Amino acid sequence: MDGFILQYIVSGLRSAMSNKSLPGYRYAAIDFDTDFEIDHASMGSTQRMTDAIRLIPPILPDKVFEWLRAKCTSMLNSPTISSSECQAISTMTDCIMSAIPSESVRGSDINQIELAKSIMLLLVQLIDYNGNQNMAIVIYQLQMIVAFSEYMDLYPEILLKCLEKFFGFVVYTQPNEKDFIQQQKILSESTRNLRRKAAASLVRIGSTMPNLLQPLLPQIMPLVSNYIQSSQLMRIEQTLMIEFLVLF
Repeated sequence: MDGFILQYIVSGLRSAMSNKSLPGYRYAAIDFDTDFEIDHASMGSTQRMTDAIRLIPPILPDKVFEWLRAKCTSMLNSPTISSSECQAISTMTDCIMSAIPSESVRGSDINQIELAKSIMLLLVQLIDYNGNQNMAIVIYQLQMIVAFSEYMDLYPEILLKCLEKFFGFVVYTQPNEKDFIQQQKILSESTRNLRRKAAASLVRIGSTMPNLLQPLLPQIMPLVSNYIQSSQLMRIEQTLMIEFLVLF
């Protein structure tokens, strides 16, 4: 079952509840299901579906990842990406990557090497994506990169590129939030959540890959210092960035 269908079901239900020209409106008008109940049912269906999908990667890791790669590539190459489509792909990415056994990726067997290479190629594609910068798209782009970051140690040559992308997320602002500290503006909740998640992800990377990060310290330190000195970070973000540096 494709992950997108749930989004269309919810969209269709809401459309029927709001469009008086649709035959379903008369039913929707007497239906006692609220938006909250519809959302709750949708989340329950999504959870059951992801629980079932997590059973497949340990059995067919190569085929499952190929399906995921095709979906992600199609999404990134699309001229228009809906936030619901990106959310569905992000959910599936996290679900599949967390269920692929580590031994399917780490090793010298040809299948392990090929799967690791495919993961890294898709990770680079996600990092390099600079298309639609809608807030929802940026949030899910971060979530997908985080899902792949567990395997960054297999290709240390892309580690700096990935860190720079995380730094970009940490200082991300929407167009109406530029110079928010100087102008004493309040960041939206979605922007704050994005920045905090990126900073927390850096701390996790710092704690799990210190040996790989140490050679990059001369390149990383000036970037972090510049962010702090240029008033681009809030206090919690500064603390997390300093913690990231201290860890290695």
